[in-house]
Amino acid sequence: MRVTRLPLLALLAALSLGSPALAGDADHQRARKAVAKGEALPLDVMLQRLAKVAPGEVIDIEFERERGRWVYEFKVLQPDGAIREVEMDAKTAQVLEIEIERP
Repeated sequence: MRVTRLPLLALLAALSLGSPALAGDADHQRARKAVAKGEALPLDVMLQRLAKVAPGEVIDIEFERERGRWVYEFKVLQPDGAIREVEMDAKTAQVLEIEIERP
């Protein structure tokens, strides 16, 4: 699976290698803090699990608090051009919701 957004690669490095958080990006800061507290899995782990349910090219990632828990929301471009939106619990990697947008 290929991540196309440079800031997401930087987030991956920050979360998995313990580098400082990226200044000015609230999602990155929240994710880094949640991972440090054990409230969320690192992005690299989430991407591995995501690849099993939604193979394709990750084009967007959001990290937010929903329904009392941290959630990663991924947008994945499928080979047929559809975009699959996958919400996953950030602590367990459980898939919460999948939506498909057809071209």
